[in-house]
Amino acid sequence: MKSSIYIFLAVSAFTLGGCTGYQEGARNLGGALGAIDTHDLNQAEILRDWLSQEPKIKGRFSVEAKPQEIVTTFKDDLPEGKTPVFKERMAQLKIAMQNDLGKPINTLVFIFPSQTIQL
Repeated sequence: MKSSIYIFLAVSAFTLGGCTGYQEGARNLGGALGAIDTHDLNQAEILRDWLSQEPKIKGRFSVEAKPQEIVTTFKDDLPEGKTPVFKERMAQLKIAMQNDLGKPINTLVFIFPSQTIQL
């Protein structure tokens, strides 16, 4: 009887260990296939919150988390001549996000009616 219990425990440990390995492998495969993870969602939320603080554009954009990208679509174009300033501010924001989260930040994509900017 004791040997049956030991066999059962050994098989159970092997099976449970296999399940854990399978789950980790499935998570890694999901990331490789382009699944959105919490890091992507956190970045999108930070960007959404930051942009919402600007009264001129509040409610005039949407932010979407995608695998390895955060896509922000604006309803309006940038004012003429403001593209360099916008790029600089978004590059600074990306650095600040990386410092806060402690991980590399996804590509930031900003889509305006007349142009697309990637950082």
